[in-house]
Amino acid sequence: MNSATERAPRILVRRALGVAGLAAGCVAAQACNSSTSSPPTPATVESESPATLMAVVGTAVDTPVVVRVVASNGQPVPNTMVAFSVSGPDSATLNPITTTTDASGTAKTAVTLGTVAGTDTLLAADYGAAPATFILIAEPGHWRSMSAVSGDQQAGSPGTLLPDSLVVEVTDVYGNPVPGVTVDWSASAGTLGTAVTTSDADGLVATTFTLGASPGSESVMAQIGQDFVVFTETSQ
Repeated sequence: MNSATERAPRILVRRALGVAGLAAGCVAAQACNSSTSSPPTPATVESESPATLMAVVGTAVDTPVVVRVVASNGQPVPNTMVAFSVSGPDSATLNPITTTTDASGTAKTAVTLGTVAGTDTLLAADYGAAPATFILIAEPGHWRSMSAVSGDQQAGSPGTLLPDSLVVEVTDVYGNPVPGVTVDWSASAGTLGTAVTTSDADGLVATTFTLGASPGSESVMAQIGQDFVVFTETSQ
């Protein structure tokens, strides 16, 4: 009985010390939690790539679009989602559309242009932060074909200038107008206003034609390399 009685206070003391230790641990944990700073709030999405990117239609832009998300204090914001979107006639594709910033606050996406030449706008946005804006320029590809636009099948008196210019359009494989292409003109009779022309921004090339002195059918050829378009005019 005496030995059991003597052990009881010691057990109580140990239990009290254990409770005190747990309480102290809880207080310390609360202190640690209260001192832990919350993650920085995204303030802006900064561009790390050139503001204007260009490539030929149907091809990938050489480098990915890279942005950095930073807080108002200038510190990078990791592990926050960035959404990329594009608008415009080209219908470029992005991979990925959404991603998460890495430890340095950066995120990136690869861009493949569509088949329509023109200008797109790409946005990189994080919720609550000012987005970064990029301009995507899809340039037409190498010329592939040309076709008559106007001026064919005209008629007039011998030696007179036809009222409509002879016009052809130069396009790439997707049908986009291609500027800067040299087109040579030749005629079976009559006189050309210009024998060598260059396609304009709309891919168009034009020349005038004066009929020959003799009545009859006359042909005018527009040619690029081995490709050509023939206009048939009539002197009557």
